[in-house]
Amino acid sequence: MSHSSSSICELCAEFAGLLSPSARILFDTPRFVVVPTLGPLHADHLLVCTRSHLTGLHEFSDDDLREYGGLLRSLLSSMRGDAAQAICFENGTQKGSAGGCSITHFHAHIVPTLRQIGLDEIVPISSWIRAETLEECARIARLMGSYFFVANDDGTFSLAPRAGLPSQHIRRIVAAVNGVSQWDWRTLDRPREWRTERLRFDDLHRAALELTA
Repeated sequence: MSHSSSSICELCAEFAGLLSPSARILFDTPRFVVVPTLGPLHADHLLVCTRSHLTGLHEFSDDDLREYGGLLRSLLSSMRGDAAQAICFENGTQKGSAGGCSITHFHAHIVPTLRQIGLDEIVPISSWIRAETLEECARIARLMGSYFFVANDDGTFSLAPRAGLPSQHIRRIVAAVNGVSQWDWRTLDRPREWRTERLRFDDLHRAALELTA
């Protein structure tokens, strides 16, 4: 997927079957689509995307938040069963707010990491606000504008403003931790065999379904 200045959202087009990468969809729910990312920072790097064009938690309905929470819990539980650490992060964007993001369509990253990444490695610890629920996260996101979101290991969440920080800021940090030299997904145009990717993720999919049943 190449980055474009066009007003057409590439993820919306992909999920509607208008782009060939639609074959990479691993599984979906009524409101969300799970895909392997382009430019992965780990072999099991996933994106959890909204099916409709939302740009951040500030636009989520109560039903969106409930479904997203269940999906996050199941995927992180499955992934952390196979890896010592995994980070879930998202860059939210509100129209007219500061802070860049390569793709504004909501997409949360879930990435296994070689070690735990501290919040203070992303922005100063004083910048973070802790939230107990995703409903609280949505309220904080509405006040912050553009934000960083991280799901903490204890089931809580943290948000921080990201105004003034470059696009793919957290990707760069995760890449360094995982020893990946190429952090910019836009520079990686290597074709991938999405059928193979789907087969490789079958076990994770089944585990996630069992946990949400």
